[in-house]
Amino acid sequence: MTRPEDLLSDALRERIEHFEAPSTPLSDVVSTARHLRRRRNLRAGVATAAAALVLAAPFVVNASRSSDTGNGPAGPSQESTAPVTLADVALGAPPTIAWIDGRDYVAADGTRTRLPFDDVVRVVPYRDSLLVVRRGDGHVIWLGHEDEAQWCGHGSLALSPDGASTAFAVSPATADCTRGGGEITLHVGPTGPSSTADRTRPMPLRDAGLVGILGDAVVASPYNEGQPVLLGLDGTTTTLDPLARVTGVNARLGLVSGRLAGSQDAPPTGAVLDPTTGSVSWTSPGWLLQDFSPDGSSVVGLRPGAPDAPLTWGVFDAASGSQLHEFTTPAGFAFWTAVWEDDQHLLLDTTQGDAQALVRVALDGTLQLATEPSPIDADSPAGRYALAPNAFP
Repeated sequence: MTRPEDLLSDALRERIEHFEAPSTPLSDVVSTARHLRRRRNLRAGVATAAAALVLAAPFVVNASRSSDTGNGPAGPSQESTAPVTLADVALGAPPTIAWIDGRDYVAADGTRTRLPFDDVVRVVPYRDSLLVVRRGDGHVIWLGHEDEAQWCGHGSLALSPDGASTAFAVSPATADCTRGGGEITLHVGPTGPSSTADRTRPMPLRDAGLVGILGDAVVASPYNEGQPVLLGLDGTTTTLDPLARVTGVNARLGLVSGRLAGSQDAPPTGAVLDPTTGSVSWTSPGWLLQDFSPDGSSVVGLRPGAPDAPLTWGVFDAASGSQLHEFTTPAGFAFWTAVWEDDQHLLLDTTQGDAQALVRVALDGTLQLATEPSPIDADSPAGRYALAPNAFP
């Protein structure tokens, strides 16, 4: 089982290394960017529906009570007395944000677009079509454009909080992207139809994930050595010295979350930083902070523990650092990536044994399946499901 301290930080890199080139062209990709722009209008309704389903068929595992005062979680954890399996968890509504189901890209409103090949691990809207990353040789592929335009990708794909812009870093395509070479260019372009050119700048980091878009800048965090940076589209580069790694971007408050520099050894210290001033807003000793909720009010974190122990999750007020919630998820579940579905729920890409599912967890620890469990094929170790929007890097 993946150790908590490696759980989300390294999962994205593992999923996007060793890509394979596409085997079939796609000449009639259905436009999906417009569905993403609808998400803001749909979010309130679907979030309410998802919450109602959770309450209708609750399955609570190791959950502590939520705090209504914002002064910290109330009450001790209630430990489960028997092992929990994916089959024990009730099936609820499908994800209400974009996700991947086999060869289908499923938009937030449920519209499905058939992808031309298997093993897609990352999808974002771009210019009324899709950019995809496939397990294999390292290409970023623009579907439906000039026989599927390709570049060598460097890092992940990032989407702005309002769903209007996509960021990606590429160099000219070669037969084998893993050998490197060529100047890397950072692009920020529209998700919908537009005649406006991408905003670009040189990308100074070759081995870094794009965490998110913050105003006129992109936040990037190295996978290995180096420090996270704020890459201004005017060409400026600001090193975020207090942090060893950045994992979340809060566009509303202009903040980033991550791990405090100097805390690589256990126990870690999570921190929230103002990247424009370089000042640390608050810290959370013992926690690995991850991403911010869609409305920017909260940030989720993980508390490292024994490899086989249940994972402990905490939710903190993004502005003050006050702990709002704490809950645990079952031992024996491996969580590879996690995404906020709405301000009250997380979606987790989960495996247990030879089965995979997307699991919805409420902030009181209530679990619900967002997909049916699916057997993991030995020929497709990535599994059937993936979370398509910004996953915690």
